[in-house]
Amino acid sequence: MRNPHIQMKQDCNHFFFLWLDIKI
Repeated sequence: MRNPHIQMKQDCNHFFFLWLDIKI
């Protein structure tokens, strides 16, 4: 069973790095 909270955290990290990539 997957933990939705962990999944959300991973998605946020992915979005954050994507944003960093765009920003730089």
